[in-house]
Amino acid sequence: GINMATRWGSGSKFCRWSVVRWSSFIVVSLLAVQLLLYPQKEMPSPSSGSLYRRHNVSNDLLSTSVNLSDIQASLQLHDVLLVSGSATCVLEKVVEGLRRHLYGLGSIHIVVPPVWLRVCESLGQVSCHNEDSVLNFNTTWLSGVSNALGWTPLASRRGWYYQQLLKLMAFQTIPLSHHFLLWDADNVLIRDYNPRHGERSRFITVRGVSLFKGQYLEAARALSGAPVQRYDVVAHQMPIEQPILHALVVHMCQNLVREACARHILDSIPPDASPKYALSEYLLYYTWVAAHHAHLVFTDTKSTFFRTRASKKMSGTAKDCAIADRQYPTNVFMVVLETVSSVRSPLEDKQGTTTDQNVF
Repeated sequence: GINMATRWGSGSKFCRWSVVRWSSFIVVSLLAVQLLLYPQKEMPSPSSGSLYRRHNVSNDLLSTSVNLSDIQASLQLHDVLLVSGSATCVLEKVVEGLRRHLYGLGSIHIVVPPVWLRVCESLGQVSCHNEDSVLNFNTTWLSGVSNALGWTPLASRRGWYYQQLLKLMAFQTIPLSHHFLLWDADNVLIRDYNPRHGERSRFITVRGVSLFKGQYLEAARALSGAPVQRYDVVAHQMPIEQPILHALVVHMCQNLVREACARHILDSIPPDASPKYALSEYLLYYTWVAAHHAHLVFTDTKSTFFRTRASKKMSGTAKDCAIADRQYPTNVFMVVLETVSSVRSPLEDKQGTTTDQNVF
């Protein structure tokens, strides 16, 4: 009897041990499957490794520890939207910098003129979009020389205003993530950068900036219906929450969409706005989010950027692009390569006969 009890006790222990081992195996297997299936969008390899670097997750220069919410925010995928007039080495440099240094990089969407689509697609692992599929160039502009309120823009700035509108309206036709970034197509990211600060969006400020009367401010106030709390946030990129941008567009355009909405925005610019610098998509969005979602705003006064001379724009050669490879102070996260922009007239057919060869 003692022998049978002993053997039965040993068998019970063996069974319990087997159950524990199989339970552990099942748990580990489930975790492995979860890791394989998440995230649903593939992280580009150059930036995925940087997601877990402890020293710089929050992008705070003096930070020595990591907040859990910063890590969680970093793991959210951010699509990036660029609007470019061409696809030179500058654009290639910008895409390379985003892949290497942007935390949580999702898809890169580039809006270009149709003549540049093939070159854009040759960059690889980017989604290139014909700008006319977002907003038709010829039907977006005002019907006359001045808008409904008497504002008269410079004819030579038509392409520039068109780019602002493309950035504001692209979400209506391009499938962008909930959080995405508007990013200037000449802005090269040179250090690891997190567009989020915990649950808030990071807004970099421009040091020593001053705006003259009519520059951005009047249009931002009129279009948003909110006071401009600060104007030093026009910094060549901006984190966007798509539902907030959608609410802003509905506020400005009601039920109008795409070209009709774009024309309505232009028609709503007040007469005292600058003919050359009336509209900034960055200041417009920031003014709206600061007025209605102030708890989501983080103002970053430490990080900054270097910009080449706007008065002496470059043509986008290899020599020009090499400027981004120089050594910069540790608080400089971006290098803006100011390059020549195209000037279009309503009569140009955009089939390769324009000055598009020199843009951005």
